[in-house]
Amino acid sequence: MPVKVIPGISDDILKKSIYHYIKSDLNLKIGSAFRKIRADKPNLFDKKFLNCKNEDPILEITQTAFLNSDIPFEFSRVRYRYDKGNMVVFVKSSFER
Repeated sequence: MPVKVIPGISDDILKKSIYHYIKSDLNLKIGSAFRKIRADKPNLFDKKFLNCKNEDPILEITQTAFLNSDIPFEFSRVRYRYDKGNMVVFVKSSFER
C-alpha cells in the first residue's frame, strides 16, 4: 500500500482491519477491484512453501484495489495449492433494468 495514499498504517491497524481503517479513520471510499484468476504450474517457492509436486496445479489470484477516485491502493498476489483453497465469486449488477 502506498504511504502517500494510505498514511499512518501501524502494526495495530494491520492486526485488525486495514479496510476499516481506510473507510472509518481516513474517510476514503473504496471503489472497485480488478482481479485476475489463473491456473499455473508450481515454481520453486510453491514446491517449498506449499509442499506441492511438479504435477500439482496452482491457483493464482492477483488483485489491484482502487479507491472511489480510481487511485490504486492495494496490490496482492496469492498462490494456492489446488487442494487447499477455492474461490467463490458473487457478481451483482449495478445496471438498471
